[in-house]
Amino acid sequence: MAFVVLWTETALLDLRNIVAYIAADNPAAARKMGERLIAAVEGLIEHPRSARVVPEYSRETLREVIAAPYRIVIQIDDAARTLTVIRLWHAARGQPRLSAPN
Repeated sequence: MAFVVLWTETALLDLRNIVAYIAADNPAAARKMGERLIAAVEGLIEHPRSARVVPEYSRETLREVIAAPYRIVIQIDDAARTLTVIRLWHAARGQPRLSAPN
């Protein structure tokens, strides 16, 4: 059974900011990047643990998928069958700042 995807307000703001930043120079590229980021998340609904553990946090339920140059951090809840998008973070910014649920 597939997991349900939930987005935190922070993750939605991250997505909006990424798309807006790119759109200032290239609206078509911005749309394409937004779609690619969303597709990367949707690609995890059947097997969220295929994403790697976020190395800086080493928590089994805190995973990330890379959609270069962005890191998409998710929190897995097996009991609720949800994966929550916590942050979308540009890889050049180093370690993602998280306020993820435990």
